[in-house]
Amino acid sequence: MTGVSIYIGRQIALLLTVITLGLTFVIWLTQTVRFLDLIINRGLPLTTAVYLLSLLVPELLIILLPAALFIATLFVYWRLGVDSELVVLRSAGMSPWQIARPALAAALLVMLMGYWLCLSLAPHANRAFGALTTELRNDLSQILIQAGVFTEATPGLTVYTRARTADGELAGVVVFDQRPGQPPTIYTAARGVVTGGQEGPMILLEDGTLQQRASQKEAPSILSFESTLVQLSTGNGGGYVAQPRMKWLTIGELLNPADNLDEATRARFRTEANWRLSQPLFALAFVTVALVSLLIGGVGRRAQLWRGVLAVIAVCAMQIAAYIILGFAIRMPRLWPLFYAVPMAMILPALVSLRMPGLWSPRAVRSGMIRLRPILPRSVRP
Repeated sequence: MTGVSIYIGRQIALLLTVITLGLTFVIWLTQTVRFLDLIINRGLPLTTAVYLLSLLVPELLIILLPAALFIATLFVYWRLGVDSELVVLRSAGMSPWQIARPALAAALLVMLMGYWLCLSLAPHANRAFGALTTELRNDLSQILIQAGVFTEATPGLTVYTRARTADGELAGVVVFDQRPGQPPTIYTAARGVVTGGQEGPMILLEDGTLQQRASQKEAPSILSFESTLVQLSTGNGGGYVAQPRMKWLTIGELLNPADNLDEATRARFRTEANWRLSQPLFALAFVTVALVSLLIGGVGRRAQLWRGVLAVIAVCAMQIAAYIILGFAIRMPRLWPLFYAVPMAMILPALVSLRMPGLWSPRAVRSGMIRLRPILPRSVRP
């Protein structure tokens, strides 16, 4: 029995690894497109882009791991049935529960990994991703301002530079400032450098002129300057600041919110916490659905094919139902117990079926009804 469990478990682990890596790589490549322009045209370092993309992986694994485990389990046990290995194992006296143990052990491991991802790793990765994207958005000297390109640094402010020196300074700078609240202004300077400030990034212009027109009817006034500062951000203090999001909070922060939060926000935090606590249960739910579909009942290619299709439909319906409930629970937080009801409605009957495969057979149901017949009212007797 140990050798059989190791044999099945090795196949599930290998297929799970291949599917997870393949799906993660494909989705990772699709996300890479978002950074191609920054890498190729705007000088974002490749290492920074790779680090940014790696921060997206924990959030992806929360969804991909249960799905990959379901596919691996369904394929391995389907192949065992097609190759008549299930028939041999049953003839050797192994019960469905014993055959299912390797997959259940893998499901428990994936479920534990899912809790680690949901409760700890993913929130920290999401927070680091938000902080780094904010830093890159404010670091206009490295990302936005490129030689020979008219760049809209902020709405209403366009910057052009003829060239960039090796130390990051700008040569031949033109700044067109038409932000509301001040007359349109054109700055031209021989040199410039982007620096940080208390109110966000600024550009220091040297040896240039300033052209400003109060109205269309008046001639523009031209002033020369040795140096001047132009605020590149909106000037509201600190440039662009990323707003904290729910997915950045750890489970401790969700369950112990700050005292100054209103009751609606606290309810939303509880909903998010229960949603995260329920997500890893789907790994076990998906696996038990796959096991019941292929280990309970007769063994045959046609029968297993249709039962496998039904298992896929059941898993999709389960996931859709979970997201529908999440949508309602955001507006009605008292519905959070349904997060756990969806996976448990599959897990408990499936485990009972694997442990006692004859419990739901027609003969067992018929004999049970016969035993209940004397105590049932006449109106409900079968």
